[in-house]
Amino acid sequence: MRDSIQRKIQLPRVGMRIVKSSIAVFLCFVFYSFFRSNGIIFYSQLAALWCIQPQWENTHSKALQRTVGTLTGAVFGLFVLLIDKRLMGTGLGGELVNTAHLPRRKERDILFISGMDDALLESDHRLSPYSIVELNRMLADGANFTVSTMRTPASLIEPLRGIHLKLPVIAMDGAVMFMTIQPKKQIDRIYEEFQKREAFKKLCISKYDSDDYPGYAYIKIYNENATRENMIAYLQEETGLSHIVTFGSIEGKYDILVKECDHNKVVKTLKRMYEPFLWEPKLKEE
Repeated sequence: MRDSIQRKIQLPRVGMRIVKSSIAVFLCFVFYSFFRSNGIIFYSQLAALWCIQPQWENTHSKALQRTVGTLTGAVFGLFVLLIDKRLMGTGLGGELVNTAHLPRRKERDILFISGMDDALLESDHRLSPYSIVELNRMLADGANFTVSTMRTPASLIEPLRGIHLKLPVIAMDGAVMFMTIQPKKQIDRIYEEFQKREAFKKLCISKYDSDDYPGYAYIKIYNENATRENMIAYLQEETGLSHIVTFGSIEGKYDILVKECDHNKVVKTLKRMYEPFLWEPKLKEE
């Protein structure tokens, strides 16, 4: 019976492949420790195990395949780095990276309006870095975007700091429409344009210089029928845009519903709708 138990628990004999694999892994560790490499030792050990085969011909073939593949990847990577470094030195590299994209068209006939709290802003009452970068990029490209909120004009200055809005902001739930702080020359130009329009006689439009920011000014537009809907309709009439898309956190009140946990959705959806791929249908065709 003792002999039977011994046969059952007898371990298989350690073969030469196990020995060679152990030696290869150990040598990888020795070289890694000796040269104090910053790489990951796991990949070299995995390559050694992959190359060790029962037959020498297979081992030679696998090692040659691994060596050629590694050298090819290294040469190609070095070539890309050298080209990128030269282009970056002339400014062309960054230009190529920033401008490379799939073909898109620009929907400049849509007026995009978003709420602020629980829609565009995060819990700390700020825009996320992604939203700031992408929103400013699209604004510079000609996207017609603004915000509509129950906040007062004064409370919007800090959250919208660094956002280059070109359209008036609807505040106090439609009681006032005003431009965020802009250079005084730009405000003067906008004010002169409003004076030329028929609607100027029906509205209370005022502008004043900023005491806190020399060289900048504010412009405010008061509607006699101070509602959010009237302000949006007025803004659409003044801009001449054919479509309106609104973003907000109240279900049934906005075209695009924004959940509280996804504050990048406004900018992501704006990006998808403002610059769709060429093969995607236009908004009015959907």
